[in-house]
Amino acid sequence: MKGHLSNMETTQQPLSKHKRLNEGQGLVEYGLIIALVAIICVSILVVLGRSTKTAIQKVTCTVGSNDPQCSCADEKLSATSAFPNGCSGTTLMITIDSTCPGSVLTVNSTSQTNPGNFSWSNAPVCTGDATTFIVQSTHLDGTVKNYAASRP
Repeated sequence: MKGHLSNMETTQQPLSKHKRLNEGQGLVEYGLIIALVAIICVSILVVLGRSTKTAIQKVTCTVGSNDPQCSCADEKLSATSAFPNGCSGTTLMITIDSTCPGSVLTVNSTSQTNPGNFSWSNAPVCTGDATTFIVQSTHLDGTVKNYAASRP
């Protein structure tokens, strides 16, 4: 009998070590799950934060605010380029800037937040012909203005 008791003691000892190792594994798994949930929550907040800010600004402007971003009655656009005549080979590359902060500029179906960097492959102005394009400016209050621009 004495030998039998010592066998039980030796078989129970590895089981308790195994149980402790499993508990540690469970804690690591919970930690990884919590980290994943935190990353997902932060990502959602970043995306929703931007759209929420824009929506709040639109509501503020619609209600009638004295915020200078809401009124762009005297908007002016400017176009600049790092290249002579705006061309790099046959590609026209220009930056269009509006005096209305936060506006979205659209040229040739490409939209960018002010200021916008735009490029056109095989632009006529870069091959010696004239080119004309429409710049659309959408303000925070929803107002849309169209401007015609041309390069000889």
